Amino acid sequence: MAASRALEPVDARVVMRAWRYWGAILGVSMGSLILGGLGSYYLMSGAFSWPLDTLAQQLTAAKHAIFLVLWFSSFHLEIWTLEPLRKLDPDGPDAEAWRAAARRVSTQAGFNALLFVAVGLLALAAGG
Repeated sequence: MAASRALEPVDARVVMRAWRYWGAILGVSMGSLILGGLGSYYLMSGAFSWPLDTLAQQLTAAKHAIFLVLWFSSFHLEIWTLEPLRKLDPDGPDAEAWRAAARRVSTQAGFNALLFVAVGLLALAAGG
């Protein structure tokens, strides 16, 4: 979705409509990812502590911190960025407001995608 502006043949209305329809499933998926990540960390370490003694531990703590930012950003995307888009009609009298709201959604989705990449890279660098 974040790259939808670069894909000229793809209609932004179609992309945003699909994003809205999949919103609940994406939210449940994000919650499952959080629960699974925290659960596996607890099972591997035996506690919810993030020591910073070694580089791998520092990378793991950074991964979890970025993931926390991603979690809050996803809430922000769903509630405060995407909700105004739901109330606007892309073909209605305020089509420019819809395009501006769609740009905000795409921008924040791109930011979230970068955060996901950062979490993945930190996980690889930390060894899991």
